Amino acid sequence: MPPKFFYLLPLFAALLLTGCHTSKSLTEVPEKAHEGASTADYAALVARQAQRSGCLTAKVKLRIKTGKKELSVNGTLRMKRDDVVQLSLRALGFEVGRLEFTQSDVLLVDRFNSQYVRASYDDVAFLRRAGLNFYAVQALFWNELFAPGSQNLTEALPKFQVSKSGATTKLRLDGAAGLVYNFQTKTSTARITKVTVQPQSASDRSTFEWEYDNFSPFGTALFPHEMNCAVKVGSTQNGFSLSLSNLGDSSDWEARTTVSSKYKRKDANALFNQLLGL
Repeated sequence: MPPKFFYLLPLFAALLLTGCHTSKSLTEVPEKAHEGASTADYAALVARQAQRSGCLTAKVKLRIKTGKKELSVNGTLRMKRDDVVQLSLRALGFEVGRLEFTQSDVLLVDRFNSQYVRASYDDVAFLRRAGLNFYAVQALFWNELFAPGSQNLTEALPKFQVSKSGATTKLRLDGAAGLVYNFQTKTSTARITKVTVQPQSASDRSTFEWEYDNFSPFGTALFPHEMNCAVKVGSTQNGFSLSLSNLGDSSDWEARTTVSSKYKRKDANALFNQLLGL
């Protein structure tokens, strides 16, 4: 694994975090179920498509694209609802890096260079300004509706604006820091297929997109095996993709990573700001 891996792992985190700038059924939801429904009713219908499973594990292939550079590694994704999202990356049979989101902080470990970054969401300036936290990150990985800066989705449901166009229905939410969140859903299933985040100002052409594809049954609902993220700033586009396989619901794994005292700690704000050009 090349030494620059350490800068690609936090770039993956930075790209992800910039975008964050009931009964379940495997059957389709009849369209008449939301004909004439209020905004809150349809938003609640989308929210009900969420998983009931408390844990998810999967093999994963991560591809990161930055300009003309591309890095592809295998790994493991592990999640415990309302607790942790953990991504372990491996090369030649060894773990080379780990990315861990918890309610309190973000941890990035570069085992190749014995370095790490740990920071709370409030400690990273651009996250604090956008009102982003663990629950927004968690929702992106779980393919679920979320309201940035809020932990109580039920209270936020009436704030979503709903518009239907053909086979898709969009839910719009005006968030913090002048950002607009659009959740595109398939009308017949009320399932999220794309999340788009962009500034309200038309002069700002930056856009974050997270798309979902290749759904199959898992737990009590459908779950996407393909996730693609793109961050566009003007004519520049970076991003990553996640391909998942071997999905399971095991909870028998360590939810917190212990970092060796021999590892050197890097400053999160300086690193994220450098990567994002802030």
